[in-house]
Amino acid sequence: MTAATPNLADRVRGALLGAAVGNALGAPFEFMSANQIQIRHGRVSDMVGGGWRGVRPGEYTEDVAMMLCLLDSLMVSGKYSEEDAAARYLRWYASGPRHVSNIVKATLEGAAESGGTLTEWSAQVGATYDEDRQEGSGLLRAVPLGLLFHRRPDRVVESCLSEARLTHHDKQTGSVAAALGLLVAALLNRLDKRESLKHAVGALGRSEAQTVLPVTDAWPRDLPPGPRAIDALQSTLGNWLATRGFRAAVEAQVNQGGDADTCGGLMGALAGARYGASSIPREWLDRLQDRPLLEEIVERFARLVAGSSGGRDD
Repeated sequence: MTAATPNLADRVRGALLGAAVGNALGAPFEFMSANQIQIRHGRVSDMVGGGWRGVRPGEYTEDVAMMLCLLDSLMVSGKYSEEDAAARYLRWYASGPRHVSNIVKATLEGAAESGGTLTEWSAQVGATYDEDRQEGSGLLRAVPLGLLFHRRPDRVVESCLSEARLTHHDKQTGSVAAALGLLVAALLNRLDKRESLKHAVGALGRSEAQTVLPVTDAWPRDLPPGPRAIDALQSTLGNWLATRGFRAAVEAQVNQGGDADTCGGLMGALAGARYGASSIPREWLDRLQDRPLLEEIVERFARLVAGSSGGRDD
C-alpha cells in the first residue's frame, strides 16, 4: 500500500493523530496574527512552546483531551451515547485540566455544581453568548463520529448534532460539527477533496449547508480564522483545497494564527484522513504529549472502525 493510497485503518489513525498533532502545533500561536507569528518565529514548522496558554512543546489543548474522552466512550459503549459521553466530560473536568475554553468551562462547571444535565447547561450558557462568540473548541469531537459512522451519513449528522449540544448549544456550531464529521467520513471512503465537499453538502441538506459550506470553486486561501466555529472550518477549508500533503496543509493553517489550536487540529484531521498516519512528520509525532498512550488508543479505535460495518444498524 503506497503513501498515496492509505488503507482504511491508516486513514483512521491519520485523522485522529493528525488532529492531535495539528492542535499541538498551533496551540502556542492562538490569538496571534500571521504577521506576529512571522516576526517572532519566522515560518512555524516544528513543535514549540509558549503562547498565552504557556503550553509545552507538543502539548495539546482541551479540543483533543475531550476528543479522547469521546473516543473512550465510543470504544466502551460500541456506539454513541450522549449520557456516557457527558459523564466522561464531567470526570475529565473534575480532574482539573489546564486548558478549558470559556463556554465549555461555564457549561461543565454549572452542571457539576448543580447536578443538571450538560444539554440544559449548554443551553443556558449559550444564551448568554452572542453569535460572534460561538467558539469552535468542541469541533474536533466530530472527528471520531465521522470515522465510526463513515458509511452512514445520517448517523454522522445525528450524532454530531447531539454531541455538539453537550457544550455548544448554538445551532450553527452544531451544523459546523456535522459538516466536519461528514467531510471526515467522505475522506475515509476515499472521495477526493472536492467530492468530499459535495458529499457533505448533500448529506447536510442544501439550505443548511449553504450557511457553513457554500459551494464555490474559489475558496479563499489565507482566510484569517475568526473566533467562531464557522470561521474555523471555512478558514481551514480554504487552505485544505489549496495545498497538497499533510505537512504543507498543517503548516499553512497554523502560520495564519487566530484560533490556531482548533484550526490546526481541524486541518490535521482532514489531512490525516486523506493522506494517512504515515504522512504525519515523525518529528511532530515524537514530541506529541502522551504519544504512546495516544497511539495505543488510536490503534484500538482504528480496529473498531475497520471491524465494524461503518455505523450500519445491526
